[in-house]
Amino acid sequence: MALESIIIWIIVGGIAGTIADWLVSGVRLGCLGTVIIGIIGAIFAVVLIGVAIWIIGFFVLGIWAIYRIARGWLRLKDRQPMPMP
Repeated sequence: MALESIIIWIIVGGIAGTIADWLVSGVRLGCLGTVIIGIIGAIFAVVLIGVAIWIIGFFVLGIWAIYRIARGWLRLKDRQPMPMP
């Protein structure tokens, strides 16, 4: 895999994490997790295991983001504030 491709994947991961962070305010793990998964996946991308890391990692982050969004909407529906960490 070329260096340009790795850099592009890291940038795309950072953008996706930033968007997830905007959607899920509070905890900054969306951006950080995406960057970490992007870097780890890029390191192992030479082997097929890198693709598996990306797929599993982004799936887990997606589930986490869906949970945070659903939790926020349910608290909003009940007119309760979000707990501060």
